[in-house]
Amino acid sequence: MGKIRKLLLYVCIMILLLVPNISVNAAQKQVDYEKSDDIIVVLDVSGSMAATDEERLSFETIELLMKLSDSVDHIGVVAFNEAIVYQSELTQIQDRKAIEGILEELNQIKYQGDTDNGLGLRAGLELLEETGQEERNQAIIFISDGKIDLPDPVNGRTIEDSERDMEMGIEEAKEKGIPIYTFCFASSEPEIVDELTAVATATQGSSHICKGPLQMMNDVLGIAMNYKDEYSREQITVKPDEKLQKYELELNKQTESYIIFQASAQMEDFEVVAPGMKYEITGTKHCKVISFEKKQSGKVTLCYRTGEECNAIISDIRFNIEEEIEPISGKVPIAILEPEETEEEIQTQVEQKEETDKGLWVSIVILAIVTGGACTGIIYAFFHKNRKKVSKQQPVLEGYLQANFIDLKSKNDIPEMLWNLKDYPAEGVTLKELFVGKDIYEDLPQLEQIYLYPNEDGPGLTLVHCTTGGIFIDDKTVSQNVPAHVRFGETIYVAFPENASEISLKYYEKKEEIERCM
Repeated sequence: MGKIRKLLLYVCIMILLLVPNISVNAAQKQVDYEKSDDIIVVLDVSGSMAATDEERLSFETIELLMKLSDSVDHIGVVAFNEAIVYQSELTQIQDRKAIEGILEELNQIKYQGDTDNGLGLRAGLELLEETGQEERNQAIIFISDGKIDLPDPVNGRTIEDSERDMEMGIEEAKEKGIPIYTFCFASSEPEIVDELTAVATATQGSSHICKGPLQMMNDVLGIAMNYKDEYSREQITVKPDEKLQKYELELNKQTESYIIFQASAQMEDFEVVAPGMKYEITGTKHCKVISFEKKQSGKVTLCYRTGEECNAIISDIRFNIEEEIEPISGKVPIAILEPEETEEEIQTQVEQKEETDKGLWVSIVILAIVTGGACTGIIYAFFHKNRKKVSKQQPVLEGYLQANFIDLKSKNDIPEMLWNLKDYPAEGVTLKELFVGKDIYEDLPQLEQIYLYPNEDGPGLTLVHCTTGGIFIDDKTVSQNVPAHVRFGETIYVAFPENASEISLKYYEKKEEIERCM
């Protein structure tokens, strides 16, 4: 039964992965991969960002975006506080001298002043008007930590002026099909989190709440990949530290390859060993981008070390390349003309096509029935209230979860909570069931979409979620609908953008460990 239940879970995950993607892609503007891209970064450089973004990750984000963009793409930057502090031209990536000039100018900017979000967004949209929307794929990345704040207006601008510019900017972006990708920080006020989430949703972009460099760099990579043609991406996590470590992978001739190495701490050493291959290494403080020339094969070894133990993500990205057919030397290919078809042959082909279409529709109906039956079975197996007792051979929930609220926009104080997981159904439990069991009925959305169940392959838990919030195990992001293993001693972090609340759930093997930590 354990293997069947695990198989059903993976089937459910695949369905969840496919269904949302179909609806989202239907709503969003299609990216034309034959066109180059225009991306504008609108950056809040007000005084509050000095505390929110101590490592200046926002500036590193712009630098990384330039490394990930294609040479024919264009990028522009608008930096604002209560005024426009800096505005670049829309610059082509292959103009390296101009790109380096932008980075040098940005490096001189300090966080200071008040916040006029509407002014920044309006300037970003005006910069995009230099090229027509039909000629390029256009997008805006908007980074801010605070709401509009103009205690000492410059040029007579008021909060109302800024809010009006934001509303008009959102409407313009919607009309022109320009997605706005918003970034704020875990320490941002709830109002700005809600505002930027609404901006991204209205324009068919995406919103991101960043807790650290690894998450921010990986989110930027995700946005950049939205504008890439057919590719495959595999990601693994590693833990660099003071010792020199290595990771090996194999390239093949049929693909163009990129390797992206992102770490939560600054890298002390980073080398690539790829005998006989041609490649280029670029990067930032927390990220390295290795690009290989087309049609190379062989073993690649990454050697890396950091000053402290941290987490890193290695992304292996492969772009499909069609094999070129080389003509035989000294000869010109001859076209072979097909004889014209008769009316009888054409009628036969029409009838065959109709039969094929009819068979296709029958297949679709059968597939829909099978999928519906599978979903019904899965929902019954995992969420039916009359759960059957499992045999002793099956894995069961074990250990203790200790919950603390890091931040909660609520009138009530919620105390620390502790659960003995053996008291709950052996097949698994949702976070909502845990909280309701403690008589906690706060506005914590989507808790029923976070599921904990026993790990089939050994001690610990397996976590699966399909929420829109941020789910982390220590500082590793847990992707939607992808099972993640939780080990004893690790902490699950759950962020709720809707009401600016966060909870941490520490996972202990024994109750005595909790008492020692208190």
